[in-house]
Amino acid sequence: MVSKSVYNLFDTNRQFGKQHECGGLLFVHNNHQDGVVLCLATPPNSKDKSTRYSLDFDHERCRIETKEANENNLRLIGYWHSHPEDIPNLSSQDMQSFHQLIKDNQHELPSPIAIIVGRNLGSEGIRAWLVRGNTRFQAEFQAIRKE
Repeated sequence: MVSKSVYNLFDTNRQFGKQHECGGLLFVHNNHQDGVVLCLATPPNSKDKSTRYSLDFDHERCRIETKEANENNLRLIGYWHSHPEDIPNLSSQDMQSFHQLIKDNQHELPSPIAIIVGRNLGSEGIRAWLVRGNTRFQAEFQAIRKE
């Protein structure tokens, strides 16, 4: 499940016109009362390098965000980013990025979650995948009504 604040962050960062891709990291609370809930998505950062069709996160920004989240009992599970398409799909470039994310976080992130935010309004424009090796499993994206 996804918290309202995370869903709202995704919804306000849809990529329209000639905007560049943007994104952030994804964290779950280790002991949330509702089970596994995506409770933190970090916002886009001006230190990231992006074009209309690519995004490279600033490594220092990611290190700091992960450290701060861990101090609040949150665990990194992947990252999200926008795509300039109505219903987003994982590209080969996205898969390369996820393999790098796994390599950079081998001990705490063996199977990351990928969320891509497309242009369609509502949850149909947001898709999620679990990535294991070269295999991807599409997940159901469901917002929760309470925080």
